[in-house]
Amino acid sequence: MEKQVKFSLSYYFDELKRQKNGNTRNESSEIMEQRIQSERVIRAPATATISVLRALKEAEGYTLTFMALAKSARLKLDICQEALAQLSSEELVEIEPDFDTGNDRVRLTRKGADLV
Repeated sequence: MEKQVKFSLSYYFDELKRQKNGNTRNESSEIMEQRIQSERVIRAPATATISVLRALKEAEGYTLTFMALAKSARLKLDICQEALAQLSSEELVEIEPDFDTGNDRVRLTRKGADLV
């Protein structure tokens, strides 16, 4: 069985910042990207997680219900759930369950707002 390594979303944001500022490591950007592509396991596409972060950043009070978030980010519900699970594990969003309606409230944390 192949060993799979998980990288966090903050790792990718840090790498993008380093490349943008010209602070790349000794490896060339192309080799670094190939290594990341071969080793990473992503549950939700990076574009989905970025869409979720942007939608929350644009929302009043950085808070939306789950259904409004999925609509605003233009994502299918299952992809939105996967993106939220990933962002929640990175402490970029907080999810407040609503047991009555099942339409949880999602709030962008300070850490998440700083990334977008």
